[in-house]
Amino acid sequence: MDGTVRPQEYGNWRDGGCDLHPACLECPLQKCIEEEPRGRQKRRIADRAGRIKEMRASGITCREIAAAFRVSTRTVQRALEQGRQQSVNAVEFSRPHISLKS
Repeated sequence: MDGTVRPQEYGNWRDGGCDLHPACLECPLQKCIEEEPRGRQKRRIADRAGRIKEMRASGITCREIAAAFRVSTRTVQRALEQGRQQSVNAVEFSRPHISLKS
């Protein structure tokens, strides 16, 4: 080698993906979880919240859900509350804007 530093594109790079998707270049996420601060943790919590909501919708009690995930009942309640808040925000954004000026 002549001592010049070459960009990573010219190196031997293998697209190994991550535990969410097998190939980085084909990943459906807009932003890589590796680049997002605490990305894996946020993703794991969001996935768990989705499963909690599904279980609650099927009639399982908060206490049973907490036992299944080995978390407190308050954690389950918090996941359900966040889901309700997100749906309220979605309704607010979908409402037409009404101007009060004449």
